[in-house]
Amino acid sequence: MRNHLKVCQFTSIGRLTMFIFLIFSLFFIFSCKEEPGTMGLGIIPPSDGLFVKFDTTLTFSTYTAYVDSVRSDESVLNTSTSYNLVGSYYDPVFGLTKADFICQALLSSNNVELGPNLVIDSIVLTLRMNGAYGAGRNSPQLIRVYQLTDSINIDSPYYSNLNVEHYYNSNILLGEKYYTPWNDSLLRIHLEKSYLPVLSDTTKLIDNKTFLKNFFGLYITSDPVSIFGSIMYVNLLSSESHLTLYYRNSTGTTEFIQAASRKSYNYVFTSACARVNLFHHNYTAAQYPFVYNNSAYHDNMLYIQATGGMKGKIFYNNLKKWIDSLRYDPVKHDSMRIAVNKAELVFEVDNDTRVPLHYAPPGRLTLIAVQKDSTLVALTDQTLNSSYFDGYYNSIRQTFGFNISLHFQKLVNDILDKKTENFDYYSLFPSDNRGTANRVIIQNSGKYRIRLQLVYIKY
Repeated sequence: MRNHLKVCQFTSIGRLTMFIFLIFSLFFIFSCKEEPGTMGLGIIPPSDGLFVKFDTTLTFSTYTAYVDSVRSDESVLNTSTSYNLVGSYYDPVFGLTKADFICQALLSSNNVELGPNLVIDSIVLTLRMNGAYGAGRNSPQLIRVYQLTDSINIDSPYYSNLNVEHYYNSNILLGEKYYTPWNDSLLRIHLEKSYLPVLSDTTKLIDNKTFLKNFFGLYITSDPVSIFGSIMYVNLLSSESHLTLYYRNSTGTTEFIQAASRKSYNYVFTSACARVNLFHHNYTAAQYPFVYNNSAYHDNMLYIQATGGMKGKIFYNNLKKWIDSLRYDPVKHDSMRIAVNKAELVFEVDNDTRVPLHYAPPGRLTLIAVQKDSTLVALTDQTLNSSYFDGYYNSIRQTFGFNISLHFQKLVNDILDKKTENFDYYSLFPSDNRGTANRVIIQNSGKYRIRLQLVYIKY
């Protein structure tokens, strides 16, 4: 599909009619699975000379920037694919990435009655684990649990760089356990019951409003690794995730008989709970560090990372020059318009041989337009049809692609019509930047450069 293009030109008679005809013809051509080539040209007079190809002459400058923080509370995590994250991993390129989270727990029923002569046997935190990301998924990590000392609110926004030191007492450890992601699907941690009398005080278990005034929640963290490691995905909204109070009512009989009648009560995690993912990055620890936050340094690689890590900034090098080269017809002495039939922005993934294969790219990236006043604007193609807009990883071609035809047509029109240009650059980052830990390196050099594959006509 990389044949040469001979741009079609129309006589002034019937120009509009022919233009509409060609738009529908090209739509038909690119709806087919065959290569476009010269398909359908038999129905167009030879003098019109219509040929179709990808124009990829536009080039881009790029650099990597640190995201710093992203909103990471339950308002952006309450989806089927966004998890709470815990653990850390060392990446030779991206250095150390660490994830923790804080969360509320709620009563599973109101007006809780635990009965007379209460004896607390144990308190167990159970978490449904849904895999991990990193090269050390078969290595155990020490998971620690603390009680929050300050409240969090489901109606308040929280960001991934929240200073958690203000929310817990590091000297009061509720419990800890080594966990290996590949070995278990459920993580169970026994908590120190002497630190949690509130869980058995029925005067505090009347309703969730009363309960949350007395029990602020939990902080789940881990010790950072020095090599390999992984970030684990916790499905906190699973029915298998809960905080369980095991108890019995003493009757004066033997402990063996009492144990047979042991009871339990679950404190649950639901979409009504406040929960916040927290991220920390140390890029100076990387074996192969890269330059970021330097607009004067245009690298031939873009480093993209979830967990509020890295994003790419992408600038057109020669858009105005390209348009000027097409807008004037030296034969007709006439200014031409450009109709964009298709514009696909393609990013090639770099297969870095310096690192293990365990660092899979994100399943999808997001492309946002950034205005000169730093305002973020969704591209028109995305707002009209997110699926067609694409951005999904193509594992066969090892590329990410975005269909930006409508957006690019507007850029062209604004330049042709000499309107004020607000567009500055594109920002590229993982679509799920809060509930996954994937990273990817994008190439921008030689035959693997970022390219805008265009099909257009002049009229």
